Amino acid sequence: MNVRSPSSSSRRLPFYLRHNICLQLIAVFSFIATVPLCLYVSKYADWDSEYCAWPDNGILDISKDVRMLLFGDPQIRGGARDLRTRLDIVGNDHFLGALYETLARPLRPTHVVVLGDLFSSQWIDDAEFASRVRRYESRIFGRNSAGDVPVFWNLSGNHDIGYAHEVTDARVKRFEEWFGKLNFVVYSDGWRAIVFNAMSIDGDPEDMDYGQGKYTVLVREFLQKQMDIEYHGTTILFMHVPLHKERGVCVDAPYFTYYDPSTRKQIREQNMLSKETTTWLLDGFFSDNGHGFVVNGHDHEGCMVNHVKLMDGWTVEPITKGKSTYKHSFTPEPDGNVLEITVRSMMGQFGGNIGLLKGRYMENYDDLAEFSFSLCSFGPQHTWWAAYVTFYVAIISSFLSFIVFPLMILRLPTFVSRARRDSSPLLASELDVLQSFYASANARTAVVTSRGKRE
Repeated sequence: MNVRSPSSSSRRLPFYLRHNICLQLIAVFSFIATVPLCLYVSKYADWDSEYCAWPDNGILDISKDVRMLLFGDPQIRGGARDLRTRLDIVGNDHFLGALYETLARPLRPTHVVVLGDLFSSQWIDDAEFASRVRRYESRIFGRNSAGDVPVFWNLSGNHDIGYAHEVTDARVKRFEEWFGKLNFVVYSDGWRAIVFNAMSIDGDPEDMDYGQGKYTVLVREFLQKQMDIEYHGTTILFMHVPLHKERGVCVDAPYFTYYDPSTRKQIREQNMLSKETTTWLLDGFFSDNGHGFVVNGHDHEGCMVNHVKLMDGWTVEPITKGKSTYKHSFTPEPDGNVLEITVRSMMGQFGGNIGLLKGRYMENYDDLAEFSFSLCSFGPQHTWWAAYVTFYVAIISSFLSFIVFPLMILRLPTFVSRARRDSSPLLASELDVLQSFYASANARTAVVTSRGKRE
């Protein structure tokens, strides 16, 4: 007697029938989890208005006020070959973009400043560099739909052009082609911003293997020219590498390595500027009635200090270090006190941080005063990932359990007759039970729906 085995389609039937209820439960619980997660991702800045909004001093903003969003060390990666790393890179790009978009739209900054280390490596080739530029501009800082487009300043960092001995003509050329000059000054109403290449400032002027030394000469000549200008407004120095501080003041301690340790000239790595360069900058810009402050990145943990002028030099007074949220108000004055703000990194592992810097223009003094700085933190990056994962799980499971599987159930009579034809009475009886169950469930749903309409 020839008994045909059940068809492969019949053997697969119990899976999507028996698991439909499980998928429906997954869909429901995913939506329940998605709602608060997505609300947090989109509204966290509104809920944390103490740190994520401009301070309300009871005075309306005027056109000459300055509102800056400061971003430290995005360090976007690339060049991945495996699927998992590619997915992580795409997700990280959109996470960083969400940080910017969430604050830029409601806060309407006048300036956006990225404090160097736009990318994760200075050793990438030109093609990879161009690819990361496109991602940087489209996914991260090209998503603001606010009416006013802010001024963008992209500072160079060690992972963009290298430390002093790694700053070559080729690396500088490609950076400046996409992001503008390494060194420039902008004058505005009552203040000036001086942006410069901090990686070369401690370099060796005679280091000419690939043109490195000339960038040390260029940045020092540029800064000396600005120092020689008698300026009475507020001076803000923007750079990547922080000023020198002793161990324990900030999370990073002084650290220098060299390609040639015997000469200590060809810099391979440095956590902060040398003590001599720091003194030169502070004396040159903030002595003799000069006033202002310093903004930088590089130290991913973040820090804030006050540099105080004494008779025998400068000393440092710590304010805070390594905190994810804090705020500070200050008025730059020519009194020998210079505030230095090191903005905590915007990378996900450091909490997704954005610095909010605001200065109010004083008509009487033709100067910016009453500055405020706050550090706004998104929190753990896993929250952002959880929001999007649960959202897509909810969408997919709902589509399968409420649309695809019910449509397949309509074909149950065909599968029952096929199971009987294939000499599988046990499977056929099981399908009869399942068909009766779904028929009664649909009938109950129809009754509830009709009652709701009558009410």
